[in-house]
Amino acid sequence: TVFPYCQQVFVTHASNGITANPLVRQAIQAAVGVDDIIGAVGPMARRNPSLTYPGSPYASDAATPFYDRRDPERARALLREAGYRGEKLVLQTNAAFSYMRDAILVLAQQLREVGMTTEVQVVDWLTNSTNLRRGTGNWNVTTTGYCIQPLLGPQQWRPVFQRVTPIEARAKLDAAYDTYFASADLTQRQAVWRGIETGMLEQGYLTKVADLGVVRGHAARVQGLTAWFFPRFWNTWVN
Repeated sequence: TVFPYCQQVFVTHASNGITANPLVRQAIQAAVGVDDIIGAVGPMARRNPSLTYPGSPYASDAATPFYDRRDPERARALLREAGYRGEKLVLQTNAAFSYMRDAILVLAQQLREVGMTTEVQVVDWLTNSTNLRRGTGNWNVTTTGYCIQPLLGPQQWRPVFQRVTPIEARAKLDAAYDTYFASADLTQRQAVWRGIETGMLEQGYLTKVADLGVVRGHAARVQGLTAWFFPRFWNTWVN
């Protein structure tokens, strides 16, 4: 068993249709009940509000207010404030990774319960991942697993955040990262990261679901293999 392996996150397309409205994005986040999603994803998922792993020097409880909101009334109120009139919300996923598909199916039901009209699109993994990276495909919400980013830290999240942040809001993000990279003081870097992390969650660009583990197996003839989030064959041999 390798844990942590990746983090599952809902990504909201902040430049497409109704999810360009921050109130709609916040309503989606308010409707999310993490335990039901974890129940569908399986036993290798664990609760964690942060975009870093426990034990990281950047781990904190700053993300907690945006995690597992399970607040249908707040979601409905935000939708009323946004002027939502039943417009269709497209949730895109794939069949290659069951945890992604199942999480989106549960999310679709949670959003219907607060009055949103949802359509689930199941596409192949290449289409799903390409649409996520490029912002193509006319989707509003999708989910994926981020593995390297939470393991290596805030600097590794930067290109992800830049992709999901609308162009008009990117200057603030870039300025924060400029401050982060310019400082050699860990305390200051931690404070800047907390601001970046909470900003991404508060705007509803991302909604954290869970940390994920994975079970791997290898032949007994393979010696020296050390569990890691991806298999690595440094100093391994076969008897």
